[in-house]
Amino acid sequence: MKTKSSNSSGFTLIEVLLASSLLIIVISGIVGAIFYGTESSIISAKRTQATQIAEQGLEAVKNIKDSNYQAFSSLADGAYGLQQNSGQWQLVPNTPDVQNNFTRTVTLSTVNPTTKEVNISVNWQQNLQRTGVFNLVGRLTNWRDINIVVNLSWSNPGLDSAVDFPNIKAGLKVQISGNYAFVVINRGSQNFLVYNITNPASPTLVQTLSLNGNPTNIFIDGSYAYVASSSNTQELQIINITNPAASTLTGSFNNSGNNDARGVYKLGNYVYLAISASTSQLAVINITNPAAPTLSGIVNLGPTNLTGLAYEVTVIPNYAYVSSSSDTQEVKIVNVSNPAAPTLASSINLPGTNNALTISHNNNNLFIGQSNLLYIYDITNPLSPSALGNVSIGNGGIINDIALNIAQSPDVLFLANSGNVAEFQTINISNTSAPVIFGTYNTPTANTYAGVAYSSSLNRAVIVGDPTTQEMLILKPQ
Repeated sequence: MKTKSSNSSGFTLIEVLLASSLLIIVISGIVGAIFYGTESSIISAKRTQATQIAEQGLEAVKNIKDSNYQAFSSLADGAYGLQQNSGQWQLVPNTPDVQNNFTRTVTLSTVNPTTKEVNISVNWQQNLQRTGVFNLVGRLTNWRDINIVVNLSWSNPGLDSAVDFPNIKAGLKVQISGNYAFVVINRGSQNFLVYNITNPASPTLVQTLSLNGNPTNIFIDGSYAYVASSSNTQELQIINITNPAASTLTGSFNNSGNNDARGVYKLGNYVYLAISASTSQLAVINITNPAAPTLSGIVNLGPTNLTGLAYEVTVIPNYAYVSSSSDTQEVKIVNVSNPAAPTLASSINLPGTNNALTISHNNNNLFIGQSNLLYIYDITNPLSPSALGNVSIGNGGIINDIALNIAQSPDVLFLANSGNVAEFQTINISNTSAPVIFGTYNTPTANTYAGVAYSSSLNRAVIVGDPTTQEMLILKPQ
């Protein structure tokens, strides 16, 4: 009986141990399920919060883009954070923003001239072992620009604003970089003007400089404006425009003699300067160091009494095209493949004997303004251009300057001229063999407009000339 009782007690102890182990396993499972379920809920909640922060970021960038007329053009590629100032969202360069331990980075990249890609990345500490990341990608469209292209047309240019220059001096040439118009005027002092045209309807003068001599032309590339001048000691003047409102003279070049520089063009590390007085020349200037430009090479184009004045220059790789007053070589073609030894290689003889005052190019097309005629030449063979088409501006004026807009359809070219009417004209060049007048604008008074420039980001043309009260006009499509 005692033995039997002892066996019964031992069996009960085993049962207890087994039951305890089973209970521990069940409790552990329940606790684990609760714990991991809670962690999963926390992770899911954090991811939902990250998604909301990313979506908020995308909407914020959209609000910035739509905040004003030209906000899209200010959205530069790069990484940003977001902040609010007086209820308005702002992008802060290279500084991600943090919300409740979530770090948000906004990255902008250009898809095409009217589209930006926005990548919103949100990072957070998911648990002790790992971090969480959520990415949201969207695209912004410059619908204002598209609306202009689709519904408005340069066939009907209209006035956006007019500007009176200081001291009633004539505007000579204009170039646009970003949201700024850079103007050279016919004046001995304060002859370099910088206008902020972010709002084309209300431009503001932000900077004036007094350059040596009288400036005659301007070319802008990157952070510098290159100004041709009648100065006897600084025929080329280089302006640092990194901060347009604080532009400064960086360097200058003195060509031998007292000839006036009339045309200027930059390509690569060289500036090409068309120079005229008793002799016409093309100087090739090395501007690797803008503060100390040096002469690389120069070619004589001939005495001006026989071969004409050199006016403007445009350059493609290895060749420069110089417009002139020559009766038989209105365009001189210079081989500049060796910058130290440029050579006169060929020429274009336009019909008639009128002066070719202005010249420009795009890809394989050369555009020449000769008196009241615009000529288009194919320069696929650089030394032997072939005539394509031409068009008369039809108002008795002289074409003084050309600006190109190849970003829209139809392709449009802009002209500034000296006619008593239609001083600004747009030319449809989608068919280069048969260009036609696309649109005209009659300025408020009959005057000569000598310079024209176009901004694709603003979709505005700017002309400058010699009126006494409206020397600069900003024109828009309608």
